[in-house]
Amino acid sequence: MNNFGDVLRDHGIGLGKYKIGGTIGVSNLNVPHVLFTFGEEASWVRAVDSLGNLYISDVSSSGNNLIKYDSQLNEIWRARIYPTEALNHPSIMRVVMGKDDTPWIQLAFQKKDFNYYVGFFKVNKSTGAIEIGKDFQVGQTESDYWNFAVDQSVADVLYIAECKRSASTAEIRKTNLSSKTVEWTYQLGYSFSVPSLIAHANGSLYVAAQTGYIHRINTSNATEYYKRLVPLGKGLDVDAEGNVYSSGYDSGYKIVSLNLSGSIRWTYLSSVETSSIAVSKDGKFLYSTSAVTGYVRDDRLEKLNALTGTLLKAIRPAGRKFGVITSPNGDVFMSHKDSTVPTPVCLRETFKILN
Repeated sequence: MNNFGDVLRDHGIGLGKYKIGGTIGVSNLNVPHVLFTFGEEASWVRAVDSLGNLYISDVSSSGNNLIKYDSQLNEIWRARIYPTEALNHPSIMRVVMGKDDTPWIQLAFQKKDFNYYVGFFKVNKSTGAIEIGKDFQVGQTESDYWNFAVDQSVADVLYIAECKRSASTAEIRKTNLSSKTVEWTYQLGYSFSVPSLIAHANGSLYVAAQTGYIHRINTSNATEYYKRLVPLGKGLDVDAEGNVYSSGYDSGYKIVSLNLSGSIRWTYLSSVETSSIAVSKDGKFLYSTSAVTGYVRDDRLEKLNALTGTLLKAIRPAGRKFGVITSPNGDVFMSHKDSTVPTPVCLRETFKILN
């Protein structure tokens, strides 16, 4: 076991803002490859494109940046995401890859009129500059109740989910930013939030509603294929064949897989609450991160057989794990807040998980 000084050194303390390609000196952590160690900024991998380029948000007192690295961890660009008329520092809430590896971001920010907004913006993948977007005025704390997906076939088409907290209802609007039109609106009914929605290449929009329903919707005309009640859709992913994976609580912490028609393929009962899931691009494995915060406890990363729901491996690094992402080339990334180093040091690490 390394001593405390070795742990600090291996985490990059005193070595600048990032340490790249290091190894972590904590014996109970067997995730094999640490890509980055961040300092106290709220930073982690947000998206990965088909070439293996990483999009990482860097939120600090100096501003709000989106950073693009290539697959060899060379920085391509660093862009401050700052819409016209923005006041203070906008917060990056989500990054979603669209058509032709184009990144889209969801921002929460205040304008110079002192009102609060949520916005959805297309970012130039070569420079990081904002190209096109749309924003909505919201209440001071309601920006968390929005979500979005990007059409994978048609450029500049978004599916924007808005939850009206005062009425406990939600709707999704297919919005064409080129023509500035709303092509259709789909009512989700009673729901406080839309934790996840995914626009699939098969022409379906998959929506996890807070009520526990998974909706599969035709992106052309909002015709519903199915509405299936499964555990609360805190995590959602869809493989290339259209099989759905959803996680939540239903008399226990569960992960459920549905086939293309909405029938249940399998159910996995976990001992920990799931915060994020991601299926490998070949459809063979499902990765799940727990939402537990603490030193060790039952906080873990699980690897399942995506065909059967069988647990293959559980890894228990201490601390809270953030969104797990599987890239088109098969790599798996997870960001992690380390709690092995005493406060006030707060570390965030990004791991590349080797199968």
